Amino acid sequence: MKTYHLEYYYDFAPEKIETCYFTTDKDVKGGIIKSEEIYVIYITLKSDLGDCMTRYSSDFSNRHRSGSPFQIHYKVLSEREVTFTENKLLSDDFISYIRLIEFGLNLLDNNPTNSDIQKYQDEIKKHNLEEATNYFKCKIERLFWQHIELKKPLEYLYTIFDSIYHLLGNDIIKKFDMADYYLDNMSNKEVEKSKIRIYSIMTKTMIDISQVISEMTDIFRFHYTYSPYINLKYYLSRVFDLLRTEIDLCPEEDTKKKLELDNELIRQRNILSELAEYNDIDRLFNILYEVDKLYNFNELKKLDKCCIALLLANFCPLFKKQAIKPFKKFKKLICEYYGSSDVSFKENDCIERVEEVYNQHRGFWRYDTKKNPRQQHYIKK
Repeated sequence: MKTYHLEYYYDFAPEKIETCYFTTDKDVKGGIIKSEEIYVIYITLKSDLGDCMTRYSSDFSNRHRSGSPFQIHYKVLSEREVTFTENKLLSDDFISYIRLIEFGLNLLDNNPTNSDIQKYQDEIKKHNLEEATNYFKCKIERLFWQHIELKKPLEYLYTIFDSIYHLLGNDIIKKFDMADYYLDNMSNKEVEKSKIRIYSIMTKTMIDISQVISEMTDIFRFHYTYSPYINLKYYLSRVFDLLRTEIDLCPEEDTKKKLELDNELIRQRNILSELAEYNDIDRLFNILYEVDKLYNFNELKKLDKCCIALLLANFCPLFKKQAIKPFKKFKKLICEYYGSSDVSFKENDCIERVEEVYNQHRGFWRYDTKKNPRQQHYIKK
């Protein structure tokens, strides 16, 4: 298995060059990916690569669907073997990065010089955390986005997090939190500046690791990041609790709730399959989730529910053209998606009210590539 650092651009915007990491057990060479090779039912190396390069914007699928195919030109900048000599789940590079926390704690026990601090910083700069963790990020994203699985990627993430916890160990975790307590309770005169610098570097290392984990948990709709304002032990236990709840490792009543959520997810995806193409379902799921967060659909008045359906039909390009007509059927499916009964209002009934509903969260509906380039997928001009 190798992690590839790729550089790529789209044929319709060759001046915009981007990079990404991609981990696979297949051999990757530079080349061209056609849009028809991305939006396919079966998964290939090129569809996997193309999905990685287009996942966060629906502009690409819309372009392809509207009869404007495109190509992605890419080349391999570097490749690195992912090795597991010490742990079956944590790569050697990732383990080396995690151990920098222990390295920093050892420096705190002594009287570090400026030269020691510089060596510590140089050692951190040698590591590329994004590259070192890409192997498990790719696996989780593939399981969730492409194979539409929920439990397997959560269980895998749990084992990764559990391995991080055991690699740190209780002694290091306790020592880390004691260092925080010590520095907080000493006066400025008593605390050496060199120790403050080391603690800041060490804390930043832990924050970066937690951000990798939270980037993965964001996929499953929960987020919790470490910060210096909470102790490390609490952060670790809190993430464990959240993950256990999500993968049915809690008491029986929680398992029943989780089963209900899984059934609800299947029901919603069946409705989305009527409204959108297969490759757009995940993106559309996220959009409708955001709509519910902003408007609390089931608490809306009946006319406002009709307005939301109308706004979705007019502003969201991911729906199949034949799915939004007739509007009566489309409105009924949107209501069913949110578990609400259909409303009797028609499209013309919304004329006076729809603008007010739009203005409540106009930033969500408005196309704005400069301020929010990663969320273009639910907007169009």
